[in-house]
Amino acid sequence: MIVRHHSQVYCCRMEKDTWQRLQTALYALASSRSEVRAGLLERLGDGDPAFRAELESLIRQFDSDPDFLEQPLPVTVAIGPESALGDDPLIGESLGAWIIRSRIDRGGMGAVYLGERIGEDFSQYAAIKVIALGMNSETIINRFHAERRILAALNHPNIASILDGGVTGDGRPWFAMHYLEGASAVDEYSDTHKLSVDERLCLMIPICESVQFAHQNLVIHRDIKPANILVTPQGVPVLLDFGIAKLLHADDNLTDATGLFTPDFASPEQLSGGMVTTATDVYQLGRLLFQLLSGQRPPLELHGEQSDPRPPRPSECVVPEHAHLRGEKAEGLRRKLRGDLDTICQQALHPEPQRRYRSAEALADDLTRWLHGQPVRARPDTLAYRAGKFLLRNRWSASFATALFLVAIGFGVFASLTASRIAEQSKALSLERDRAQATTNFLTDLFSLADPTRAERDYTAAEMLDRGLERLRQNESLSDTERNAVLTAVGGVLQVRGDHDRARDALAEAVEISRRGGTDRESHAGSLLELAKAEYRLENYARSEQLARDALDVLDGLSNATPDLHASALNQLAIALSDQGRLEESAMMLERVVEVRRLLPGADMDQDLAANWNNLGMIYTDLGRLERAETAYDASLEIVERAFGTQHPYAAFLLHARAELRELQGEFVLARADLQKALSIATNTLGEDHPFVSQARESLEQINDSQR
Repeated sequence: MIVRHHSQVYCCRMEKDTWQRLQTALYALASSRSEVRAGLLERLGDGDPAFRAELESLIRQFDSDPDFLEQPLPVTVAIGPESALGDDPLIGESLGAWIIRSRIDRGGMGAVYLGERIGEDFSQYAAIKVIALGMNSETIINRFHAERRILAALNHPNIASILDGGVTGDGRPWFAMHYLEGASAVDEYSDTHKLSVDERLCLMIPICESVQFAHQNLVIHRDIKPANILVTPQGVPVLLDFGIAKLLHADDNLTDATGLFTPDFASPEQLSGGMVTTATDVYQLGRLLFQLLSGQRPPLELHGEQSDPRPPRPSECVVPEHAHLRGEKAEGLRRKLRGDLDTICQQALHPEPQRRYRSAEALADDLTRWLHGQPVRARPDTLAYRAGKFLLRNRWSASFATALFLVAIGFGVFASLTASRIAEQSKALSLERDRAQATTNFLTDLFSLADPTRAERDYTAAEMLDRGLERLRQNESLSDTERNAVLTAVGGVLQVRGDHDRARDALAEAVEISRRGGTDRESHAGSLLELAKAEYRLENYARSEQLARDALDVLDGLSNATPDLHASALNQLAIALSDQGRLEESAMMLERVVEVRRLLPGADMDQDLAANWNNLGMIYTDLGRLERAETAYDASLEIVERAFGTQHPYAAFLLHARAELRELQGEFVLARADLQKALSIATNTLGEDHPFVSQARESLEQINDSQR
């Protein structure tokens, strides 16, 4: 329980600094390639024959049994006088109200027994931890008492709680904890029950929450590993073994860094003798998560010895037998782990503590967001990330000028965008002349604010929109038809600016006007569709789905509905379904959308059709239909290059998406070529400071690193 490994027995019989050096050297050797191990051993043991002999002995044991450091100590190991007695003298004895029935486990600092308390009408079992004979130094006893105080203060459903405590007849401290009958280590439990990735994450979240609770109570665990997390037969994970926990507040006997830890789950700062903080526990949670997801332990990040400075990715360590235990084929599991789960692990495992998750709670939050299909916070909340969840899914249904607004600044671009937006709205919704005129008049008045001969100062785009909405609500001469048209157009522009809350407000007002009969039915459908897009961008996927269905119901009741508007509503419904995990339904609808739009005039240069093909490619990828996905991406890219040329940002986005697909297919040369082209286009058109440029460069570096 507390310290039960061969590694910690060595710690008992040598100086802490020597053992810490031995741990680091051992794991440097264990993590190194066989062809460089001899030279590394020579350097590590130079000038210290005794140290080198000890190290050679350990590495031989490691080579014959890589898990030997994780095995419980055999009872014959000489750790104190108790082992020489043969039968354990405590068995059958009473400790307080408890009778010792058997020994459960034993480690370097003590043993854990099964104790029973019998009352008049009940019996109760407990795990009783007793310090070992010969280990009752002042430091060890202080630490043992500290663990008892820690556990008594940590009242949490996922932390083993303390029931009782006292001192044995020969002066050894003991305490009793709840006995978890039938419980097994979290990795063993997960594999035995063949838990899926989602189910394993559902175990990780309460584990993270229990660690967060400990941190809030000023306790760092410092030895989080599978053996210290038991899962009950009911599926409840319980964190135990705070024996080497470090209190965050000042305590003379415990604030010093200790060499007691499990090296295979130690953080870089533990291995190098640095400061231990809550970030240490976050790192160990990351190692645990990595193992639960991939079935492998990540390579250790050793000071000066790591061959690859990047934090590892679980998707790169998948093997078929481990995938089978997660209900997946190897490629399916790799595909599931790529992206957000890889990124979550990498952030938790970052060698620099300040670049990890800020807390165990933040890690739990990202795992919860992934389970709910939401963007995770480990990925930057910029166009670089939301290009996958925002721009590339339905963000081309605005217009060419809309995309320019996203990648440029200045009033001139804003004016160009708005004019194109009006044209797109006029085309999509077949607005009558008075609606178009009302919108034009409104925006002409709006742009007059920026006329340097009339304005007192320069206005930002946001200020112009605020002023415009104020004038709209003050102008009582506008008809419902005109007011609906302007609110719908302004709502679209606000969405492009990323102001989704205010866009929703404007579009909800437009829908209310059209709902009460102030516009024609097709205009009502158009407002519903724009509101569905706003709700989608606010991640209200179920609400977006319902609004898209409402728009389709209106259009289905019209004999002359615009086919393009009908296709746009289907597309919106499809992506709302996809983000709720209903991929098959989404794929079928997008296939219908593509068929409709391919028959419309100008389809060979229709950016909306390019967006539909792109969306379909993403869904096919998620479904594992990689050849169909490639066909869809190729069709989208062909339209974009025909309509906008080969050097447009759209082409860069698509090339990046296709590169990810080709990497999944194992076509690394083609993937690298796509990424190089995407990076070149993005750099030339968006500028070095644009987030997408950073993302493309990082993707290219990762694929280059993976092929070295």
